[in-house]
Amino acid sequence: YAVGGLVSPGNPTNDFYRFNPMQNDWDELTPFPGNARWNAGGVYVTDRVSKMGYGYIIGGRTTAGALNEVWRYNPRNGEWLQAETFPVSQFGGIAVSKNDTIFAGLGQKNELIPEKKLWSASGDITSWKEETSIPSLASAVFGGVIFNECIYVIDSNNRIWEYNIKQKVWITKSTLDGPINTSHCMFLLNGSIYIGMSE
Repeated sequence: YAVGGLVSPGNPTNDFYRFNPMQNDWDELTPFPGNARWNAGGVYVTDRVSKMGYGYIIGGRTTAGALNEVWRYNPRNGEWLQAETFPVSQFGGIAVSKNDTIFAGLGQKNELIPEKKLWSASGDITSWKEETSIPSLASAVFGGVIFNECIYVIDSNNRIWEYNIKQKVWITKSTLDGPINTSHCMFLLNGSIYIGMSE
């Protein structure tokens, strides 16, 4: 699923699409009902009680600034529900899940101020708990994944950080070679972390 984005600089959309890997094609769905936005966090979570999965989008950016909205999407009936607001307004950062828990945050309030706080929420995602903040040395975070019991993120200076979910401790890992401010995505596949870089 993909929601929002920019049609052109400063011109966001609320278009909503679903990718069909069997047909290698995108299906256009009913547009997202909230304000058009870009650079929101997106994550899929399976509820531990109902065993049903939901998609969430967190924060994002409009032409008026950063958002603290949380929306839940039910893929079974195509309905969106606006959930409890996120503790801070942000765009970018991360939104990842483990079991029925979402970890989100580390975004930006504006172009100059990166958010250092990480938050978690479980179950019906009605309340957010503050986790350990990433160290002040970290710059703006561009992406993140969960592997085993740790969250891995990369910042704009190509530093990779590890957050131990159980111990609630951040440590620095390796620094990626290459120009800074060029990483744009991070994903996990078959036990390996992949990082996409722009030229």
